[in-house]
Amino acid sequence: MPIAEAVERAITECIQEGILKEFLEKHRAEAKKVSIYEYDEARHIRQEREAALELGEEKKLKELIQKKLAKGKSLSEIADALEEEEDEIRRLIAEMEKETK
Repeated sequence: MPIAEAVERAITECIQEGILKEFLEKHRAEAKKVSIYEYDEARHIRQEREAALELGEEKKLKELIQKKLAKGKSLSEIADALEEEEDEIRRLIAEMEKETK
């Protein structure tokens, strides 16, 4: 089935089943356009991977900061050792403090 026909059918079925009915009735053309022309699965997957990597990197950075704090290192020493800006280290420390509350 051609993609345009499949999208139209999916929208019709969603409306009939009450799934996002009001939204799809008001924005049917826009939903169809986005579904057919603007959605890029490869880009979506790439963005999801990048977000996961960033979360993983931030988690690792927080672990390293925690270790350095436990050794009594100063903010500037930690920033220097991890090659990060002091403001970023400060932000992560604040997040870590919120997480432990």
